[in-house]
Amino acid sequence: AAEMSAQSIEMALEEYAELLALIDASSCSVRGTPPKKYLLWLSRCDSATGCDGPLGYWDFPQFYTSKDRVDALFNVTGWDAVFDANYADAPSQSPDMPTDKCDVVPGVGGCLDRPPSGISCHLKEARAESEAVEGCTETCDTVYQSYYPIQEGHDRAFNLLLPALKDLFPPPTSAPTAAPTPECHDDATWSQQNWPQVTCASFANHIATKWTYAEAVMACTSRRSVDGVRASEACCATCAGYEATPAPVAVASAQCGGWTPVTAADGSSSLAVATVDECLFITASNNTEAQAQADHIQSYATTSFRSYGCTRNCKGVTYLQDRCWAPRSHCAVTIAEAPFSLVLVAPPQYADTYGPTASAASRGLYAGTYVVIMGAASAMGTGVVTPHDERFVAAGVPVVNLGSGGSGPHDYIRQWPAIEKIVANAAAVIVHAMAGRSSENSYCPYSECSALERFNLYDATLKTNATAAAEMSAQSIEMALEEYAELLALIDASSCSVRGTPPKKYLLWLSRCDSATGCDGPLGYWDFPQFYTSKDRVDALFNVTGWDAVFDANYADAPSQSPDMPTDKCDVVPGVGGCLDRPPSGISCHLKEARAESEAVEGCTETCDTVYQSYYPIQEGHDRAFNLLLPALKDLFPPPTSAPTAAPTPECHDDATWSQQNWPQVTCASFANHIATKWTYAEAVMACTSRRSVDGVRASEACCATCAGYEATPAPVAVASAQCGGWTPVTAADGSSSLAVATVDECLFITASNNTEAQAQADHIQSYATTSFRSYGCTRNCKGVTYLQDRCWAPRSHCAVTIAEAPFSLVLVAPPQYADTYGPTASAASRGLYAGTYVVIMGAASAMGTGVVTPHDERFVAAGVPVVNLGSGGSGPHDYIRQWPAIEKIVANAAAVIVHAMAGRSSENSYCPYSECSALERFNLYDATLKTNATAAAEMSAQ
Repeated sequence: AAEMSAQSIEMALEEYAELLALIDASSCSVRGTPPKKYLLWLSRCDSATGCDGPLGYWDFPQFYTSKDRVDALFNVTGWDAVFDANYADAPSQSPDMPTDKCDVVPGVGGCLDRPPSGISCHLKEARAESEAVEGCTETCDTVYQSYYPIQEGHDRAFNLLLPALKDLFPPPTSAPTAAPTPECHDDATWSQQNWPQVTCASFANHIATKWTYAEAVMACTSRRSVDGVRASEACCATCAGYEATPAPVAVASAQCGGWTPVTAADGSSSLAVATVDECLFITASNNTEAQAQADHIQSYATTSFRSYGCTRNCKGVTYLQDRCWAPRSHCAVTIAEAPFSLVLVAPPQYADTYGPTASAASRGLYAGTYVVIMGAASAMGTGVVTPHDERFVAAGVPVVNLGSGGSGPHDYIRQWPAIEKIVANAAAVIVHAMAGRSSENSYCPYSECSALERFNLYDATLKTNATAAAEMSAQSIEMALEEYAELLALIDASSCSVRGTPPKKYLLWLSRCDSATGCDGPLGYWDFPQFYTSKDRVDALFNVTGWDAVFDANYADAPSQSPDMPTDKCDVVPGVGGCLDRPPSGISCHLKEARAESEAVEGCTETCDTVYQSYYPIQEGHDRAFNLLLPALKDLFPPPTSAPTAAPTPECHDDATWSQQNWPQVTCASFANHIATKWTYAEAVMACTSRRSVDGVRASEACCATCAGYEATPAPVAVASAQCGGWTPVTAADGSSSLAVATVDECLFITASNNTEAQAQADHIQSYATTSFRSYGCTRNCKGVTYLQDRCWAPRSHCAVTIAEAPFSLVLVAPPQYADTYGPTASAASRGLYAGTYVVIMGAASAMGTGVVTPHDERFVAAGVPVVNLGSGGSGPHDYIRQWPAIEKIVANAAAVIVHAMAGRSSENSYCPYSECSALERFNLYDATLKTNATAAAEMSAQ
């Protein structure tokens, strides 16, 4: 028995060291700043003596039966501080806890919906009766316990830890002051007409009180802001420390100036940017059904940014009608760490890639692994069967198409907060030349006209006042050029802060107008992109500062009309008509006629066998764009240099014989092979730290020192100096150190009287989980409802939490107030957990607050310290190591990690390894052995 406990303590000390090394190594790569790592001794045993009574081995945390063993735990390398919250001088029994915390259901009984009994029961008795009656105890008015830490212990833990934790969450240094009144103009009069009169003082105030840095850059780049305030160049040059053009553009050199590229946790440059929620390839014959499919996808969106299937204001189904001859997919995309979902146009094959059966992992879009397209209908491929984006995808270049009918560069600037991350993280951004009519002029500003209305006003004015019409188009072109410069500056500034490497920025001229002349015919202003009616205007667009390359895909030498497009692309519904479920008519219709008929008959055209058009870029133009751009894009997506080779066969042992018994016999060659073929870097660090891996393979110190370039202990621990050695702290897009780590999906405060109902609530939350990591309401294997019974005297919330950029959802215990914070009405933004803004707690039942009414985690939250409680009944440090992939990100990004001293019995020994015993079984074996073989029992606990 002595051997048993000695072995378990030895193993536990190794595991704590391993856990601390993991936290340091991961936090350096994930966040760049290690969390504080605090050990909490929360026990009735005095740390000065250990649990040294005759039955001290029964006291939590078991097997710490001497001062030497406690000291060894306190002295594990890596703790930033040790907090001793022992309550040896307090009563051994907890205060009575009233059993009135569950919901009272009149007539059902339980939860004091009965006359008081005056009886106080031991926790075990109350639990047993609750289980027997399938609800609240019908006998006990109060409950007491003497095993788990009592309220006095939790209060001491709170009082000891709070000052250290509050230092990590300092209050603001001063209250925000009211913004000074602008000296010249209020916002209502800061209009386009008086832009030049804005003073430096009022401009600086506007920057200080209303604008982000990016918006201020925009204002000084083009001397125009997103909300209609323009400042003079002199004002930009002298106010608020911002400089006039071209300083913002100069932010981005080849590697964003002094920025360090941001890398993912695995050392690659791919950060998760967005998730493709769902894609539909819309080919329904019936308009109502097709619109319903489009509405389903568009229901995901949290921003007005829409794409295929509607114009910018999303009224009408102009482009949706085209599905019978040029169908597209619609995709809903959610931006990671931002409260935005967009609806995008996509090639048809995206519906297969991101359909209902796609895995969560495959739905991710990662930094630098895709191309963004911006533009109007030409970008979406309206009027052609096989647009350039579809051909890019077929050629292995992933595309995120932000095309939107009628768009101009202003629309992307206006919606920058929604699209910033997805654009800034692209490998390349292809910006189509958009219609000059889409940019405002003083005759028709954005607040009063759409792009079509602006063009109609120009067309009418041209017939009566050619001078005014010329001024209109010149102003629109001037504004468009400013907006392109503004958009490019935004892309550069954002990509530097978000990713560290700017995407390539390509301008695509896709028009029937020859760029050498512009759209210079008598009716050239009708040709897309309208108002570019001279070579000078085209050249000015091509020469906007910031393009990495300009691709001229004009098709002036091609036919002016598109090839016929068969109207056979919709699903055929026999007997319904349309989609050639009829005798051929032999009729070819203009696009406008086919659209009108499709709308009139509420489905596919019943007259037209084919459709042609002469306004949008034709197939020849899209083919030229594809052929011009593909070589540049393929350079950004090089194929693998060589095919992966098969892993060599291990020289000594197969996995089945790599067991605990033959750990010392593993050779360097087989160990190195195991690292190369099975282990992540973190797992290899673990193996060399404690000479034991997560899957039962142990390597000798010599092997670690000589194989695969890994070094023996203590090298992994030495990774983290005060600021993680040479690591550069990772920052978020806004320059802060807060990265989104996880999302709280839902929390429930479980107080139902009836066990079945309470278990159903727990099961609902636990249904979120994709990993076996569970917490309150079940032990490690999640069988039984031992802790769930406690809800009648010590209720807790359960929270489902999804780790960002990782396929894991966990279920955690939480203070009751979390159910209000993260209830059904919580916004998406408020559900985020951000790096460095919370504390993680690890431990067994003591961490969860079992047996007390107000545990320390609840008091921390009330005091303004957010907590993520990873407590789990019966846990030892091994459990956190075993589940490291699931919890790594949430732990590594914490401001502090509080590790409760866990039961020594929870760590294995040679008498009772993890593969054969639970913690309770290990303790029972020790208890039995102690009665017959004290030496063996001592070895057990020491191990």
